[in-house]
Amino acid sequence: MDLIPTILILIIAFIVGIEGWFGSPFVLWSPLINSTLVGIALGDPAAGVYIGSILTVVYFGVVQIGASAPPDQSVAGMVGAAVFIEAGGVVGGDLTVGLAVATAAAILGTYFNIATQTINTVWVHLADGAAEKGATGRIQLYNALGLPVFGTFKAASVAVWLILADDIINFVNGLPAWIFNGLSAAGGLLTCLGIGILISMMWRRDLVPWFIIGFTFASYVFWGTAFNLVASTLAIAGLIAAFYWARTQPSAPAKGG
Repeated sequence: MDLIPTILILIIAFIVGIEGWFGSPFVLWSPLINSTLVGIALGDPAAGVYIGSILTVVYFGVVQIGASAPPDQSVAGMVGAAVFIEAGGVVGGDLTVGLAVATAAAILGTYFNIATQTINTVWVHLADGAAEKGATGRIQLYNALGLPVFGTFKAASVAVWLILADDIINFVNGLPAWIFNGLSAAGGLLTCLGIGILISMMWRRDLVPWFIIGFTFASYVFWGTAFNLVASTLAIAGLIAAFYWARTQPSAPAKGG
């Protein structure tokens, strides 16, 4: 990978690493957003949006609860987009191979996150000491010093894969076809896994019909030939509005003699 695009991607990774701690509304940690930014840096935003949208579905149900350490989806988005685009948009002739690379990057990114939080405990203890002495200025300083650590480790977790990108692509291209077939089958299940995790967390019996309708609609979008996406989107939005309006209206009084 050329030097300038590499530097741009690392800058993006650094910003992604610190952005979430500001309560920013831009959700740069989302694969859809950071993959698009990487695509812009590499001159192929369409490919960035493509892989980002797929990875967003894969990580739909990933939620960090308590001390859990889920795979780092932001690293998956940036690495996945970079590897895809550097390989001409498709790694090894199959989309799902790139998903496997992105998933491996997400897992490694988790260890970088653990290292980051371990290092930043130093600032927490220093801030506690400053609080005991009433030094509010030092408390603010120690809190701020944690941000560059987050950004640096996020960039480092992406840099590992950027350095190895050419070797990864050459290795993947040299694999036999039967491995790609297996990865294709596994990759096809990744999106189902993400949706399955999400459903397990949000399962409600009264929402099952809507899930079935949505699944049928999505299948028609992907497999239909003569499909007008704009018209169908407006129609569905109208149906949702009609159902919502109907449910929020007070019941009419019964007519009686």
